[in-house]
Amino acid sequence: IGYETAKFIAMMGPTVIIACRSKEKAERAIEQMNEEFQQEKENSTQNIISDDRLSLEFGKLDLASLKSTMDFVEEFKASERKLHVLICNAGVMMADEIVTEDNYELTYQVNYLSQFLIMANLLPIMKTSGNDVRIVLVSSAAHKHCHYDANYAAGQRMKNHDPLQCYSNTKLYQIMQMYSIDRMLEKTHVELYSVHPGYVAKDLYRRNRHFGSKFNCYRCCLKCLCMVKTPRKGSATTLYAAVSPGLKGLSRAYFTHSRDAPAFPSRTA
Repeated sequence: IGYETAKFIAMMGPTVIIACRSKEKAERAIEQMNEEFQQEKENSTQNIISDDRLSLEFGKLDLASLKSTMDFVEEFKASERKLHVLICNAGVMMADEIVTEDNYELTYQVNYLSQFLIMANLLPIMKTSGNDVRIVLVSSAAHKHCHYDANYAAGQRMKNHDPLQCYSNTKLYQIMQMYSIDRMLEKTHVELYSVHPGYVAKDLYRRNRHFGSKFNCYRCCLKCLCMVKTPRKGSATTLYAAVSPGLKGLSRAYFTHSRDAPAFPSRTA
């Protein structure tokens, strides 16, 4: 989803920083994006630039490390650039409990804590970056199926690790922080949105096949009902929230489809 999101925003003209752990993988992705960009131009795709190459850059970021997260923040600050759109897209769900070097459960730190840290530290820059600045938090409808865990929210590990509950809680926290942060930004030009991309065939499950019978049954049902999206279609709602001119001035919105009115998240959120 992040790959398609970065590619299509870059094809509209701005500079896009791809923040990820591996420089090698990022550079391969950038080359592939440029190849696909040429194909899009040959296909006369609308609303894209005619430049020779896309303006894409690599930024080293490992969300499983608070040090790496702050190094990324400080490097961006040192560039003295403006920041018009921040998309918090990273997401993991681990079958087994993994504890980071900072002593947090991995899903919690990657999906929620480190992304919050980036937002908190880059908001001062975003407040002065223009009159249409946006933060898009890629959440999930899974947030509706969790039992809110206040201790997990405070950084403690679950007594009995449940991968789906860990993931669902972090996606709930993303929507909660949208409401919380937006209250502090009501007199600024920074808007916050949260999106559910749909069930997408993505890397989230690649290394972790064993999530339990309940989750695997759910995945099979979605596949049988043809409800599994490609990453390209899964990026549509994120792109809508990030660049649609009609959303300017609207904040604190949760979207489940592109071009739709905001939806209601769970009562807990």
